[in-house]
Amino acid sequence: MVNQVACQGGLQRLIAGTPPEDPQAEALKRSGQFQGAIRRYEQLAKSSGQPDHYGLEAADTALRSGDAEAAQQWANTLKVQNLSQVDRDRWALLSSRLDLSAGRAQDALVKLNSLPEQRLSEADQRNFHLLKASALNQQGDLKGSALERIALTPLLSRQEDIERNFESLLDTLERLPNKDLKTSWSPPPADMAGWLALALIMKTSGDENATALDQWQRQYPHHPAVGRFLKRLKGASKEAHDEGPRRGSFIGVLLPQEGPFASAAKTIQKGLESAHEGDPQNQKPTLRVLDASAGHLLADLHLLENEGAIGIIGPLIKEDVSTLMGQPIKVPVLALNQVDGDGSKNLFQFGLTPEDEVEQVATKAFADGRRRAMILYPETAFGHRLADHFKHTWQRLGGELFDQRAYPEAAEAALSGPPPWGPLTAADMVFLIADPHQARILVPRLHEAHGPNIYTTSHIFEDLRDDLGNQALNGVIVCDMPALLTAPKEDHAESARLMAFGRDAYRILPTLKAGSIHPDWRWEGETGSLHMNESHQIKRDLTCREWVSGHLDGAAPKEAP
Repeated sequence: MVNQVACQGGLQRLIAGTPPEDPQAEALKRSGQFQGAIRRYEQLAKSSGQPDHYGLEAADTALRSGDAEAAQQWANTLKVQNLSQVDRDRWALLSSRLDLSAGRAQDALVKLNSLPEQRLSEADQRNFHLLKASALNQQGDLKGSALERIALTPLLSRQEDIERNFESLLDTLERLPNKDLKTSWSPPPADMAGWLALALIMKTSGDENATALDQWQRQYPHHPAVGRFLKRLKGASKEAHDEGPRRGSFIGVLLPQEGPFASAAKTIQKGLESAHEGDPQNQKPTLRVLDASAGHLLADLHLLENEGAIGIIGPLIKEDVSTLMGQPIKVPVLALNQVDGDGSKNLFQFGLTPEDEVEQVATKAFADGRRRAMILYPETAFGHRLADHFKHTWQRLGGELFDQRAYPEAAEAALSGPPPWGPLTAADMVFLIADPHQARILVPRLHEAHGPNIYTTSHIFEDLRDDLGNQALNGVIVCDMPALLTAPKEDHAESARLMAFGRDAYRILPTLKAGSIHPDWRWEGETGSLHMNESHQIKRDLTCREWVSGHLDGAAPKEAP
């Protein structure tokens, strides 16, 4: 089957006038040497007379390696009109993936909906449905996302891919309200009735789960989920019913209860408890919290391991994460911060790092067509740190740094004296590093000076309730986690972020098993679209919106019930 598809894909390329696959580059990709393959495509782009085709191959390879920035940089060099029809279709798929990485689900859907599916190769059809499922999920269209998963099923041949798709489909349906699972969808796609019934069983059957699954199989004997996938569901239900709660069926939590990080830790813990309370498992693990501020990190870790923890969430402080690097760890540990270097196979790092946000802002601005940036930052260590990170990221993307200026930490000085910037006309964007107080002073002055578009990180605002004060931020483009777009208006922004962080940490921990992480591991979380690099660091793709009328455009905070 694979050879047949490969032959069909090669024939399609030849008919369309697209060069055949380069054997050297293909061999490098098969062996995981993506950078070598990109260098080969770069050589071919210069020597073959078809720079746009090989630039597309380089962009696709960079994205496969997990380097979205390099992929975007290559994509921006392409003259799409010079590509063959086959390559234009591939470009639309690649470009939609980059849109999704930057939180632009609607842009991705516009490109995907323009593609005639019947014109795509079988491999591209698989990507097409996966991308549409992800885009619709980002937009909150769970029904549409589930339908794309149904359409994807017959295109899959590997059993593990089929079961992974079934898991994602069932997870999507289980997030729908029960009334939607009991309602017929029109028009009803093949097998959907069985999936809706199965999702309802998994949500509501409780201790009767195994019996309900037997009844479901009698009602839908030819459903595609019948077989190994259903056996797994029944086996898990039987084990939970027969064994009941087992000693050691708990998740260890290592968070500081005292000191400067205690307040943040308390909010994260509330997020963990919120996700635990909403966990639909019949025999869900308990949470056992130890005080990480006591200074016994390794002893606490080994205690939790020896008493049977199925996983550990924490620590939160960078120095403690560094302590775990290279330590022999028996169970998955999800650290709530990130440090450089390679850790043990069981150590995973997940953080709300400002550097991640800076990279997202730079990628968003570059994708918007901005090329000449000015950086405006406070005269603090934090300001210098983020300014340097933006500078390196921006130049790596191919952007030009027009100017960078520091302003006094007490931004009120900008009200009485000359503005802390030079001429703005030569720049086509300003990257502003500011806290909420500084931003409310500087943004209006930038607008008065007819400055270019302003881009910034989530640190620019903190109170979702202050519509009047947030009016000063109008016109600023902010990259933040999706959870902030639906947070109740009564929430403090930082609390909403930390609660979402805790909920995501609880939900992804069970997926983090050493040696079983798929290269395409992704998780659509409240903190962003999550993916993992080779160092087991979980990275976040954020949502970028313009601030309009005191809130983020297209996502006004909902009133609290």
